[in-house]
Amino acid sequence: MKYLKLFEYYGKLEYDLQVYKIKNYIIKNDGTINVDGSVDLSNYDLTEIPFNFSRVEGSFHIGYNELTSLKGCPNYVGKTFYCNDNRLTSLMYCPKYVGHGFDCSMNRISIIDNVEYIGNYLCCYDNLIRNISSNIEVVGNVDIYINNSYKNLKINPIEIIFKSLNRRNISDKDILEELSIYRPIKDDGTVIYKSKLKEMYQQLD
Repeated sequence: MKYLKLFEYYGKLEYDLQVYKIKNYIIKNDGTINVDGSVDLSNYDLTEIPFNFSRVEGSFHIGYNELTSLKGCPNYVGKTFYCNDNRLTSLMYCPKYVGHGFDCSMNRISIIDNVEYIGNYLCCYDNLIRNISSNIEVVGNVDIYINNSYKNLKINPIEIIFKSLNRRNISDKDILEELSIYRPIKDDGTVIYKSKLKEMYQQLD
């Protein structure tokens, strides 16, 4: 009976993978999935990710759905990760490693965290971003604009920091490095440490 249930489970899993046009996959013993290529689950009106991915060598696209959680995402994405245009309030369960771009725009996310390495750009505009984790390495540019919902004010400190320092021709990578050193904003984005912010600006002058 046990083996019959396992057979039925894996049979249904393989059928569902074919329905979503996922190819070049390996189902691991723990039921998670590796894909030697890209996965496109965009525009399916998904409220949850229907599989548990472990590693995707190409891009992973789950944008334009109704997702409120990233549970099921792979830990590793070789190219670009798209979770834009959903109903996300958190990046919990997002990939730790993304080889190219990371697009989480058009959501309700307040803190950029959980991801550890982004090999190119971070696109997080049109959210409620209050802070970016000091543990993230972003190699390329950061698009953080249109995040104007800080304590119901029409300003956002993290956005203002990027805008003002970009005007001085300071790269996004350098800004992130200084933010990780001085940490002028509390991790949850609720407090601004003015003395640390002043020190950071003086260092960058």
